[in-house]
Amino acid sequence: MVKKSKKNTPEYDSGRETRVLLEQIRNEVKTVAEQHGSIKTDIKEFKSSVEQRFDRVEAALMENSRDIRANSVSIKANSVSIKANSVSIGANSVSIKRIEQKLDRALDNHEERITKLEEKVGA
Repeated sequence: MVKKSKKNTPEYDSGRETRVLLEQIRNEVKTVAEQHGSIKTDIKEFKSSVEQRFDRVEAALMENSRDIRANSVSIKANSVSIKANSVSIGANSVSIKRIEQKLDRALDNHEERITKLEEKVGA
């Protein structure tokens, strides 16, 4: 029988294999930790950007609300003026109708006078 030589068959080194696996795991954990830090920074920047946008929206909303309130007051004041002017216009239209009637009567009288004068003059 031939004896097997110990030099030809390597022995299994579980300690070495464990160290290699642990080194691989350590590298992967390091990569995950770096990505986590990067993501955390991105989230902070995004949050800051969103907060700034909401601040601008809130400021614009408050300004629009003030403008709407001011316009509402102006509209109410103008509404009162419009109602008063409407009454005045109604009264003026009655006066204008009366004046038109008087003018019509006066013109009719003048036409009659002119007709009589023409008849007297013989035109």
